[in-house]
Amino acid sequence: VRNRHYVVYDLFALPSAAYLSFVLRLDSLQLGSFDVACAQLAALSLLVGPIVFYVVGIYSRYWPYAAIDDVIRLCFGVVALTVSVGGLLVAGALLSVPYVARPPLSVPIIFFMLSLGAVVTPRLASRLLPPSSVHPRASDSGALKDTIIIGAGAAGVMILRELRRTPRLGMRVIGFLEVDPQKQQRALINNYRGPQ
Repeated sequence: VRNRHYVVYDLFALPSAAYLSFVLRLDSLQLGSFDVACAQLAALSLLVGPIVFYVVGIYSRYWPYAAIDDVIRLCFGVVALTVSVGGLLVAGALLSVPYVARPPLSVPIIFFMLSLGAVVTPRLASRLLPPSSVHPRASDSGALKDTIIIGAGAAGVMILRELRRTPRLGMRVIGFLEVDPQKQQRALINNYRGPQ
């Protein structure tokens, strides 16, 4: 599973969103008779959340380069999670399943909004962060490898950003090769000059 740090984060964020859903609904930190319902929602979100996100493909995304379809996939995952855990609790309570407490009907809606904000924020934050400012480091041979990227489109810029994020490769980008006149003699990303 990629993005293991997001898996760990979700294991804390989803139960927290469950608790805050009851706090906002009841306008109190003390949940009283809803303690059991809150614990059940938190436990279900803890168990079901990572599974749903894995099946939907959220943990396979590379979020620093996330696109609109990735955000849509994430929203779909949160919807599936909310419907799953909220539906289980409400259905269990309506069917009088033993030990299943019925939460207020507005709690799943609040849980959806809080969960969506909790899981979207750090992932989109990684998308908005600037590339690493760490300078390239020499490879094991002791010398930086001068590198030219072919193409100055979106793929070329992505390669440049990735090389800057991984200085251990010891590659120093010195320019781009580009046939499009509109992209020639332009600066790309800070002090890199290209394409040539």
